[in-house]
Amino acid sequence: MARYDLDKARLRVRMVIAQPDCNAKAVLPEYLVLESNEGIYTNVVSIFVDLRSSTKLFSGKYSKRRVVARQIRCFVSETVRILKEAKGFKEIGVRGDCVYGIYYMPNDSRIYGVMNKAVAVNSALKMINEEFRRNDIGVPLRYGIGVSCGEVLVIEAGSADQGISDFVWIGEAAALASNMADAGSKNGAMPIVVSEEVYDAAVGMGYDPDSFEQRGIKGIGVAYTSDLHYE
Repeated sequence: MARYDLDKARLRVRMVIAQPDCNAKAVLPEYLVLESNEGIYTNVVSIFVDLRSSTKLFSGKYSKRRVVARQIRCFVSETVRILKEAKGFKEIGVRGDCVYGIYYMPNDSRIYGVMNKAVAVNSALKMINEEFRRNDIGVPLRYGIGVSCGEVLVIEAGSADQGISDFVWIGEAAALASNMADAGSKNGAMPIVVSEEVYDAAVGMGYDPDSFEQRGIKGIGVAYTSDLHYE
């Protein structure tokens, strides 16, 4: 698997910083009526990347919102780019201040691959913060990255008559990764938080166990946190 190219990503981030302020448009959301469909059970590995204190970040003064818009654009575009460059992804999405990816999990090598993605995302977000700090604009983004795996029930839900539907992943693999992302960079935890199964697979495939710290996290239990990133 190709290593995430920080230099190319840095150029993309600098291009976004140099862009003129965006023209915002107000859009009212459509309300969807969810409908039940047949589903399947499958094993997946999930990664969620969630911003800390986003409500405070998004509610700044008008002038600051334009800077935040650039930061969010960099955060979302670089994270999606990283998550999409992997085999086996079933869904990659953006929900507010969260970007996530869900991958079919045939073996430990897939878990290892998603762990690599977590390290790449951590590297990208550190680089983004560095670039905005170098330009003396914005405040550093704080974030958590959660990775978990396990069996889920997948159903398709949406509004059939409107032609809008999406997958819903029911099970701990997705929910736990989301909760772990929420625990990252909080209460002494490092940005990356992974489940015990992910930790075991990552270490078994070559990650240094000393790069992780075991922690008990409320609502999650035993987890492993790390600040692994590319220099």
